Amino acid sequence: MEELVESLSNSVCVSAEETDVFLLHPRYAQYKAKHSNSSQEERRRQWLQNQKEKRLKLFNIHRGIGNIGKVVEKMEFEISKKHSKGYLNILFQKTFYKGVPSYKDWIMLSEWLVDIPENFQEEWTCTICPEGKRVLVVAEKGSTCAYSRRGDFLMKFPSALPGGYGKGSNGCTVVDCIWHYPTKTFYLLDVLIWGVPLTDCEAEMRFFWICNKFVELPALMERSPTNRHRILLLHHEPISQLRQMLSVHPAFENNFPKVDGILFYHKESLYTGGKSPLVTWLKPFMIPHFLGIEVAEPYLLEKPLNYPEKPISEVGNKQMETEISNVQLTNKDCSSNKKTNHKENESIKMS
Repeated sequence: MEELVESLSNSVCVSAEETDVFLLHPRYAQYKAKHSNSSQEERRRQWLQNQKEKRLKLFNIHRGIGNIGKVVEKMEFEISKKHSKGYLNILFQKTFYKGVPSYKDWIMLSEWLVDIPENFQEEWTCTICPEGKRVLVVAEKGSTCAYSRRGDFLMKFPSALPGGYGKGSNGCTVVDCIWHYPTKTFYLLDVLIWGVPLTDCEAEMRFFWICNKFVELPALMERSPTNRHRILLLHHEPISQLRQMLSVHPAFENNFPKVDGILFYHKESLYTGGKSPLVTWLKPFMIPHFLGIEVAEPYLLEKPLNYPEKPISEVGNKQMETEISNVQLTNKDCSSNKKTNHKENESIKMS
């Protein structure tokens, strides 16, 4: 029932923006969705600037530890203000919040990749994502729970994550995963807390951290009484490796699960709840049109029926170029005809 409600909420997008991944990609859509006043690239620059300012403010707050009451009060006000916009400071909630916290809007969501970023090769990473349900996995006080992106409770189970099994289990772990129900497997995408909060760390640092911690816990990859579901790590690679990654099919064993798409992360992006222009998304069949990278033939065959052969804007631009060239040829013909007529008139006058 919960999955039915979520699918209905995803399909009914009354005020969705054009970069919403639940809609057709704006370059393929034949209609105009709600349009942002600024380009995606401009919003990325603004987002990065806001991140720098936020970190500087937090640094200054931590330096002024003389008046703890005002610091906590200020943080509480900022969190309540940001929560209404879909953001959440996890360190504050875990430290000061009494009772069971709400996990709504904790997961960082992506936008369609519309504007190719500047320095894309140097400043971004990519990862191939399997089909599945995006979930937040929380391990603490000896048990592990999974929550939907809306914060709904999904399941409780033992896991080998720190804090995830046993009464004497210490620590707290919060990770961003993709749950593939048929294989009962969690694919670990990102980390929010692993003993310490990591949401204010850059993506490159978070990925480095989780890779090192994951190697220390091989029990995560096997099913056992203390680890009911397998937890596998998704690797984030440089953009330069994308061609090689998509030249191989299937990406997952026996093509199960299938590839859902590719996530692109800006290396300096912090983990913030809600949609972020610093995390973007493309389907494999879109890669040749947008990035000029060839992919394995099976990825092109997996294109949904509701997508046209090529992006609408690409077709439109080619048509426009053809029309312009036709106009230019027509103008040249007209000018040559005028010159010919002028020469004929001159010759008549001379005779």
